[in-house]
Amino acid sequence: MNRTQARKIINGAAAVGDLHALFYFVEMTLPASLRPPSGAATMAASYPAGWVPVVPLAPDPDAARHYVHLMLELMASANRGRGIVLSVELTAPDILEDCGVRWYVWGEPIPALVDAVCPVCGGVRRVAVGAVLDCCPASLAPLGVGAGMYAGQWWGGA
Repeated sequence: MNRTQARKIINGAAAVGDLHALFYFVEMTLPASLRPPSGAATMAASYPAGWVPVVPLAPDPDAARHYVHLMLELMASANRGRGIVLSVELTAPDILEDCGVRWYVWGEPIPALVDAVCPVCGGVRRVAVGAVLDCCPASLAPLGVGAGMYAGQWWGGA
């Protein structure tokens, strides 16, 4: 992320009074040998796999910067010699959601995951407990369009 992107995030949050909702996260730049099939060179660093830890800027931005640098050093020590370059970046919750990233506040528990089986199509997805299961159009019908079924919900016959 460059300064222009960071400035856009800050200005967007300031415009709606959400500066308190911004987060730091660790971004990794991967060498060509470690890039995924999509070829993406940069992405959010995750720990555990599939979960991006974030550090809220509020209420103390200085402490938040300290904590995110601790997180960066932990990730750097686990990846020494792999050619991965780590940096501290800024984000907002809506950006994380738009990217489809599973995230949590570093230091807080990660939501429990379950294997959810769609009773309509039989599809299996690993989701957080209580997450909307929207694997197929038919799974949306019982709760109305766009609602989906919830992981762990039983749809037994009457």
